[in-house]
Amino acid sequence: MVFLSRPRFLIWVLGGCVLVVTFLLCTRIETVVPYRPPTRSAQTQRELVVIRTALEWFRTHCNRYPTTEESLKALVRNPGVKGWKGNYLESLPPDLWGHPFLYSALEDTVQLSSMGPDGQAGTADDVVSPPPDYKALMKRLAQDKR
Repeated sequence: MVFLSRPRFLIWVLGGCVLVVTFLLCTRIETVVPYRPPTRSAQTQRELVVIRTALEWFRTHCNRYPTTEESLKALVRNPGVKGWKGNYLESLPPDLWGHPFLYSALEDTVQLSSMGPDGQAGTADDVVSPPPDYKALMKRLAQDKR
C-alpha cells in the first residue's frame, strides 16, 4: 500500500535495488591462495614423467626399451640401435638430491625411480615413475606423421 500511495518512493527503492545488484554483478570477488612452490618430490615426479615419455619414444622407434646396460644414456646419444631417432632427451641430469635415476628393463617392463632424499634405493621416500604421458606421445606422433 505504501508504494501505491507514494510512487516516487517505489522508484527510489527500485533504483537502489538496481544499483546494488549492478554493483554486485560488476565486482569480482577473487580468493587469494598463497603460492606454495612444488616440493622436490613433486618436481622429481614431473621429471620422471618426462623420462618415461622419452622411453616410450625410444620404444616406438626402436621396437624395444633400452637395455639395463644401455641405461638411460640411450635416450641422449645413439647406442647403435636400428631405428634410433633421438635425442629423446637433451641431457640426463641427476635428480634434485644429486642422485642418478634408477633404471632397469626386463623384456617389456621398465622400472624407473629416484632414490629420494636419503639416497638409498628401496626405502619409503623413493619416488617411483608414474605411467607415461600417452596424450603427449600421441600428439607428437601425429606431428611426426605430417
